[in-house]
Formats: sequence, C-alpha cells, structure tokens
Amino acid sequence: MPFYTVQHAVPLTISQQDELAEALTTLHSTRFTTPRLFVNVGFTDVSKATTYVAGRRKVSNTIQGFVRAGATRTQQDWDDHSRDIAAAWDRIVGKGLPQIRPADTELDYSIRGVFIIGGLIAGYEAGFTLPSAGNDVTWLKENLAGFQKVADEGDEDFQELIRDVKARGLVTDGGNAK
Repeated sequence: MPFYTVQHAVPLTISQQDELAEALTTLHSTRFTTPRLFVNVGFTDVSKATTYVAGRRKVSNTIQGFVRAGATRTQQDWDDHSRDIAAAWDRIVGKGLPQIRPADTELDYSIRGVFIIGGLIAGYEAGFTLPSAGNDVTWLKENLAGFQKVADEGDEDFQELIRDVKARGLVTDGGNAK
C-alpha cells in the first residue's frame, strides 16, 4: 500500500538497505493496520543526480513515503512517523556511526528530509485492490478468504501475510493501530 523511496547520495551496503527496509516496514505496519506484505520500499542512488536546495546545488539523502491519507491518520501520527523514520536512518546509516567511508570524500551521511506524500487514492497490488486509509480491517476481513486461497496455493508472501494478520489480531480485534 505505501511505497517508500530511499534516495541516497551516500553508498549504502546491502545490510543497511535490508535494515532500512525492515525498519520502514515495521514502523508503518505497527503504526497503522497495514499488513507487512503491502509495505513497499525502494532504493535509488542519487549520488550523480542534480538537485537544488534554496537555489544551490545540494547532494543529500531523503526518504519519501507515498501513503494513503485519511481522517483516521492525524497530523501528529505523520509527524511522529517522520521523526521515527529519520531516527531509523540515523541509527542505521547516520553520520555518527563508525562505518567504512571513502577517505577522499566529504559525504554527508545525515538525512536531509523525510517527506510523507498522502496522495495515494487507489491501487492494485498482488492481485487485490487497495482500501482507503482507515478501512484496512474491513478490507482484510473482506479479502481474508482470497488471501488464504493464495497462501494455500503455496505463495510464501501470502502465507506470511496470514501469519502477520493472525499474530497481530487484525481481523479479530481490529489490531491496535490506525
């Protein structure tokens, strides 16, 4: 459902990418009632891209989240989410970590911005149309038999989806997220 794009101007190891993808997935799926299977994360190396901040050339790291906005998700939810994403970056990549860096460069390992874009109004993913924000539990209940069918046919992603939904109680008590 959401799609997070990590635009990095600094080199990221596969391990850092894995950790960031896991952190973004966990943050989104636990804050909201989104099953982990439907949280998407992509990485784009922008080290050679030309961007400007305040009219000046700037090479920086940003994370953009394309999400479903709705009345059940408050400004405070999104502000907290943005800060948590920045904290995950700092923990995994941040400029203060003792990681291997090219000696001949002055790369800025900090996160310049986290931008949450709430314009995702419809979508089709893994064979299912996506619900509007705040209607995840109803959507999960309506599609659970279809998810189970795909899982029973051997799809490992949907087997994990069924485990996730059951473990978090998303179809029995509505979960504890928005």
